[in-house]
Amino acid sequence: MFLKTGAFLGTISSHTESPWKARVFVNGKDMAFKIDTGADVTVIPEALILTGVIFTPTSRKFYGPGNMEVGVLGKFPATLQLNSGNRANQDIYVLKGQKEALVARPAIQALDMIKRINLITEPEDAGKEKSTKNKDIGPHIQEKYPELFSGLGKLDREYTIEIKDDATPSSVFTPRRISIPLQKKVEEELK
Repeated sequence: MFLKTGAFLGTISSHTESPWKARVFVNGKDMAFKIDTGADVTVIPEALILTGVIFTPTSRKFYGPGNMEVGVLGKFPATLQLNSGNRANQDIYVLKGQKEALVARPAIQALDMIKRINLITEPEDAGKEKSTKNKDIGPHIQEKYPELFSGLGKLDREYTIEIKDDATPSSVFTPRRISIPLQKKVEEELK
């Protein structure tokens, strides 16, 4: 949806969920950030500019929800640090009209704030020779939780699934919810 070159930031949020927050030290100053894994860059509002920080102008464009351009005052290099000791050097952008500080995906990954899980794995036994590879725990799950593999949902016999030669893979996903103020604009754009 955001085809312009630039960075997307900001979220369309629900008031039923409390946002994920994190305390991050920016050049030694403790600040509260909202964790935004959908944002491309870390930003702060102009009200939170650190004293003594000189930021440089940038020609980079920023877009929020609804593909609305957001005003940028500039950027500055910063050292981000968590209480855990994890550190990362990132550029922080200062935005006009930004309500709260957002820590973005690149900083989240660099600071190891959130674990990304793509596969259930179990580390190899500590007594064995260490390896960077993990072994798949699929076979072990059946032994550990036999009640999950019996009864309802288990077929009495072996079953063969036949796929047609002309079958094409498909993906079913739930699109993001469109906020009420943007619904008319989206309808017009789709027509």
